[in-house]
Amino acid sequence: RTLNPGIKTVARIFDEALAEQGQEAFGVDECFAAVTAATPAFVDAATDPLAIRGFNVNGTGYRAFRYVATSSVDVGEMEAWRAHGLRIVAFRHDHEGLRPASALTGPLHAGDSAIVAGPGALVDALATSGRLPATVT
Repeated sequence: RTLNPGIKTVARIFDEALAEQGQEAFGVDECFAAVTAATPAFVDAATDPLAIRGFNVNGTGYRAFRYVATSSVDVGEMEAWRAHGLRIVAFRHDHEGLRPASALTGPLHAGDSAIVAGPGALVDALATSGRLPATVT
């Protein structure tokens, strides 16, 4: 803060009670308990095949879900998703480990999965049909 008084600070604190008091106690902008943030996502991932979750960024609502490709999704289609605000956050080629979106250099193939995030209506459409509606593309 001495070097940059306008810097925003965030603290992940493992104790829920301490996180509630952490902003004032530690002089940080945002404090959260990791367990409080992770528990709903963990439960959703275990009970919902799509694990659809909502979140906010600067007051704007978004949703994210687990997309499983039933057929190939070429780079052009993924670019159309991106042009409409959908982002692949991470992906997994069939039987491989989870990788960051920056490592995706080709298409998704049938059986591949990805975490896709974006505007709620588009996420819901993609989650329901596996493709963006024709009115969007």
